[in-house]
Amino acid sequence: MLLVWSSKKCMLEKAYVWRVLLEEFLGVEYQMMYSDSVVGYQIQLENDALITFSDDFFEQYPEDAYVHQDHIPEAIDSLTHPLLNDTIPIIYGSPYLTVEETQVSCGLDIVASTFFMLTRWEEYAVRQRDEHDRFPLRASLAYRAGFYQRPVVNQYVELLWNMLAHLAPGLPRKKRSFRVIPTHDIDRMWRWRGWGQTLEVPYRNFVIERNMARGFSNLQNLLQVKLGLKDDPYDTFDYLMRASEKFGLQSRFYFMAGGETEFDNYYRLGQLKVQDLLETIKSRGHQIGFHPSYNSYTRPLLWRQERDALAALAPRKITKGRQHYLRFEVPTTWQIWEDAGMSVDSSLGYPEAPGFRCGTCYAFPVFNFLTRYTMSLYESPLICSEASVIEHMHLSPEAAEKEIRHVYEETQRYQGNFVLLWHNSALFTEEHAPYRRLYEKILRGF
Repeated sequence: MLLVWSSKKCMLEKAYVWRVLLEEFLGVEYQMMYSDSVVGYQIQLENDALITFSDDFFEQYPEDAYVHQDHIPEAIDSLTHPLLNDTIPIIYGSPYLTVEETQVSCGLDIVASTFFMLTRWEEYAVRQRDEHDRFPLRASLAYRAGFYQRPVVNQYVELLWNMLAHLAPGLPRKKRSFRVIPTHDIDRMWRWRGWGQTLEVPYRNFVIERNMARGFSNLQNLLQVKLGLKDDPYDTFDYLMRASEKFGLQSRFYFMAGGETEFDNYYRLGQLKVQDLLETIKSRGHQIGFHPSYNSYTRPLLWRQERDALAALAPRKITKGRQHYLRFEVPTTWQIWEDAGMSVDSSLGYPEAPGFRCGTCYAFPVFNFLTRYTMSLYESPLICSEASVIEHMHLSPEAAEKEIRHVYEETQRYQGNFVLLWHNSALFTEEHAPYRRLYEKILRGF
């Protein structure tokens, strides 16, 4: 068993990080030890070999003061060494690494750097927001320093493991396997349902976009659906389940159950077609989850009312899901999920581009940096959404494939979870049909 030594400052924060790195990610047995005489972090192996990391952050800032914008570095260093087989960003600490036969010393503050990425306290300290009150990618340190498409925490894990393997070659490690996890936020179930929604699309095509070809194409599709000649282009559920089943995957369908804005209430759970769909998803072995409404991310009562409405009708217990529009406030939204007894949230991805908002492609337990409490809730970070490459980045199918393939291969490299969001409404419309083959390629593994 490893002994991990640190000072007594910010003990809860330090204990959380070492639990994630050693127990959750590596599966290595360890015991935390605290002493005010310890400088930095020291990992003592059973053969008395020693690993040391810097403690530059928590030794400097007390428990009630570290969450502050001034404590986010303006620029970062990087570390390259044969032990790494990589170049890794150093968020906190210094870029040095010395390797001897029985001791390894590193200037990286692995605890503070990991804590920064996993807890997202940066988003609490930096109050910049977009039009939907979301923390924007461009405001993040990872974007400014150019590593938002690299799972930096996974890189830290590999660095730590390589140190352990160098000093204790027989040490066992948790086995992991790469997984594609297809998820589908069910914002709308029908494109052509209700006159308001029906007329909205051709009006936008003809009047706003002045795209006559697309307008006539959508009018033709509208008539075909109304005459029963075609399925509604948003009714893609059988296709999504068949695609996942073909490649041995399990889809997760996240349903809405209310709301109070123009972004909500495009279907009702009590509708017969919705009830039939819930039963079909269950019978085919896929998962049903919760998609809380636009305003629910800071309102626990509204959130709970909607979750309970879905739970009352769903054929299985609801324990997983994702926030609508990826609206999220750390740590408030996480605490809402925790208090409601949910097990997994998957909201933490950037709307603007694929990448690693939490710096990892592994699910991890959440830490509330205000209450200093480790939750039962796990975050399974969203890595990629079709909306990012199509609607935000405006990429062609070929360029979108290149963008997605990069983060896919990074996730695969660390045997992580490639959590993919592909809306049911983004497959058979004229705008999205050219990307459908890309969806299938992702499920297949390119």
